[in-house]
Amino acid sequence: MKRLRDEKYRATHDRLTGLYNREGFFDEAESFIREHAGESMYMLASNIKDFKLVNELFGDDKGDEILENEAKLLKENGAGNSVLGRIAGDRFVQIVLKKNFDEKHLLDNIKTLCSLMEDRIYKLHVYAGVYEIKDVNEPVQTMYDKANMAIERIKGDYNQVISYYDEGDMKRLMKRVLLRNSIRHWKMGNSVCICSRSSTAEVHFLEQRHL
Repeated sequence: MKRLRDEKYRATHDRLTGLYNREGFFDEAESFIREHAGESMYMLASNIKDFKLVNELFGDDKGDEILENEAKLLKENGAGNSVLGRIAGDRFVQIVLKKNFDEKHLLDNIKTLCSLMEDRIYKLHVYAGVYEIKDVNEPVQTMYDKANMAIERIKGDYNQVISYYDEGDMKRLMKRVLLRNSIRHWKMGNSVCICSRSSTAEVHFLEQRHL
């Protein structure tokens, strides 16, 4: 029995941080949503701007240290009843009841994390995207994608840290995706043909390009 539990844990949890991995998080998030279907919830996504530079400038051990500290902050200072996960690299995710969410608390966590890396060559800048769940039947992947869309809107803006999803984010993203597809087809020497695709597929496509 212990061996089976250990195998299940390894299959659903991130080795470095101990948080749920992508598959484990999506499964647990679905259960959390079903359990709290009558309550308002937020999906939170976060990532660190140009995090690969940390590994390049200071080594993989420093990068791992920052990721471990971010996971520790999330676990110790999480917003009440929630599910936490590390999707990949520096991408973390959390689903939480709206009544337990505190923006100031999130900002404090981000400031604490950034204070761990104060160097004149590189300074951490963390972005967080917040998506309010309106439809509990919406795929969890789509909820996560929308939280990431909110981040895309403020990327490159060092004066902003937290961004809330709005419907305009979907339209802006679709325009960028279609433009990128057009340019790619043009570079390949093919005639440009913009085909209609589902928004979820396009969002997932863009997310994979950023992993």
